[in-house]
Amino acid sequence: MCFYCKERRHILRSCPALKNKNAKPVALVSTQKALAIPVVPETDGCRNYSAFVMHGFVSLEDGGSKVPVSILRDTGASQSFILDNVLPFCEKSSVGSSIPVVGFGMDGMVVPLHAVDLESELVSGRVTVGIRPCFPIEGVSLILGNELAMGNLASAQSRMKDWFDRKASSRNFSPGDKVLVLLPIPGSSLQAWYSGPYQVVKKVGERDYVIGTPDRRRKTRLCHVNMMKQYHEQEPVEVDGEELCPSVSSKPVLAAVVLPPDTGVDVGEARLSVAVTQGKLCNSEALESLPLRLSHLIECQRGDLLA
Repeated sequence: MCFYCKERRHILRSCPALKNKNAKPVALVSTQKALAIPVVPETDGCRNYSAFVMHGFVSLEDGGSKVPVSILRDTGASQSFILDNVLPFCEKSSVGSSIPVVGFGMDGMVVPLHAVDLESELVSGRVTVGIRPCFPIEGVSLILGNELAMGNLASAQSRMKDWFDRKASSRNFSPGDKVLVLLPIPGSSLQAWYSGPYQVVKKVGERDYVIGTPDRRRKTRLCHVNMMKQYHEQEPVEVDGEELCPSVSSKPVLAAVVLPPDTGVDVGEARLSVAVTQGKLCNSEALESLPLRLSHLIECQRGDLLA
């Protein structure tokens, strides 16, 4: 059986359909000298690359005359380049070396390197760039390559870490500690809340812990320290000689209703809103009786919400 056309009369090696597919047309060929294909600038300028274009300033020396430039962030370029007519480059600005590059017109070339001061959103400081007489895209004076952008990424990450560490505090847990863990809500895997308390089984690494979750399908799970909170148990309180747990009280629960002044409502006639006495409802159920759900508001406030 042929695995290409599924016919049983031949095998893959002798399949006529596969041979016709791979057949190439034959024509007379004449040799010609290679023609230099000029690079035609984009007529639309850098309009098609507006998302990757930014503005900045360049100068030969720190504190020297700054020249505004349009910068194209090229994620496919391994080297940064600048037009030779932007600054008066000389032997003093040269770093004394060149690099071979391939890309402009797919031709190999040797590009001299010069040092300039660059100020931009991504990179600022003394950088080394290659000098080119023209770019394939009009309206761009400097092409920012990966060697500068990636180097700035490390410093940006370091600054972000410093800002985060200013408000961060080191937390450590021991086996047996009770913690609250950020876990998905049963039946809604896209939502999560802090559940617990659960006990820490053991510590794995510097920031990971194994938590025992006996009330869930997975009896243990590995959690990062950022998903955990210390659980603080409240001591029982004594009321009228009776010891009560703060979380469970045998006394009636009192609810207060705060009325704004000059509402004309007698305090004795004030009633709790159904939004307080009843639990959370679905949106469709709440919208059916929306005025009733807003009965705890004054008339002008209800009108603003229902308008």
